[in-house]
Amino acid sequence: MKPHFTAVLTVLALGRMILPVQAQQRGPIIDMHLHTDNGSVQDHVAAMDEFHVVKAFLSHSLEEVYSWTAVAPSRFIPSLMFPVSGLERFPNLDSLRAEYLAGRLQGMGEITSQYAGIPPNAPSLEPYFALAEELDIPVLIHTLGMGAPDPTFRLTAGRPLLLEEVLVRHPRLRIYLEAAGYPFLHDMIALMYQYPQVYADLSGITWRIPIEAFHEYLHALVRAGFGERLMWGTDGGPSRIPQAIEAIESASFLTDEQKADIFYNNAARFLRLSDEEIARHHGR
Repeated sequence: MKPHFTAVLTVLALGRMILPVQAQQRGPIIDMHLHTDNGSVQDHVAAMDEFHVVKAFLSHSLEEVYSWTAVAPSRFIPSLMFPVSGLERFPNLDSLRAEYLAGRLQGMGEITSQYAGIPPNAPSLEPYFALAEELDIPVLIHTLGMGAPDPTFRLTAGRPLLLEEVLVRHPRLRIYLEAAGYPFLHDMIALMYQYPQVYADLSGITWRIPIEAFHEYLHALVRAGFGERLMWGTDGGPSRIPQAIEAIESASFLTDEQKADIFYNNAARFLRLSDEEIARHHGR
């Protein structure tokens, strides 16, 4: 039986009961971290409609990303995930450039080099960052202290500060870090203070860690002044949408304006959405 999603059902997550806010009571949402391996495109689009998730940064293989985009072209920002987990396999640069110039791809990443034990400042990644800067392509990278089980995954390759030389070489690079570099809080604060082009998604830590730990980490980033550079995401299947929403809604230290920024405004700015698309997302 396919799951049915409704904003009035209570969801059990991480040992706590959560009741998502009705979609019509909040503004639009952008999911900055979505993969194709957590359910069908039909289930995802149905859940997005239910919870007013108007757009998603979609990352996986070209075949799967293009398949989903064909079903709902206005809902997804198609992006290539690489390298292949545990293998040093990178896409051909000329072919990748052609996909961007043709408009078939609009994002880069999730760059999963940490799963191959490759740090972000490795020479093998440099041409891709250069291409993203040249073409003004938004980049998502897995740079944090947690990941799925993989024999070649290395925590030491995930320190956010390893991105510093990349940012120095590419000052116009639009890049955001998965799960705000959790749990490397001080690295993230230093990196975001020094390099204002750096954003972060909140994605999997909204449901993978205890809610108290998530709120503590989020509060520290907001207190440090980065509330306008944090973006909502799921990094999970349709059932994660209400959990990830509630993780933000239940953060009592956030104002309504800060919640709206995290859900939509920050991502709209980072993605440079047009005034027309923003108005359409708000029903104007």
